[in-house]
Amino acid sequence: MPAILDPDSYDLWLDPGMRDVAAVPELLKPYDARLMWCCPVSTRVNHVANDDEECSARVGLAQIQNDLYLIVGSAPPRTFDSTSEPFHSASQTSL
Repeated sequence: MPAILDPDSYDLWLDPGMRDVAAVPELLKPYDARLMWCCPVSTRVNHVANDDEECSARVGLAQIQNDLYLIVGSAPPRTFDSTSEPFHSASQTSL
């Protein structure tokens, strides 16, 4: 799991001469969720060859959904309710 450090801790974390092992747990406390934010990004982040700023560029949710349908190569998923017929594959046999 990646560590999210407070910017004030960067120098200590990256200091190759730091020998105070008792200070490490203090640096690895959970980061304050109120300071984090999230946004939808492109599916480009799912390919290891893509390693640039465009991977973290914000995209709209509609674009993400369209990209997913292109990847799968199908129409948007069907929704089923309790009255729908269950799916049976051709390999299933009746008893």
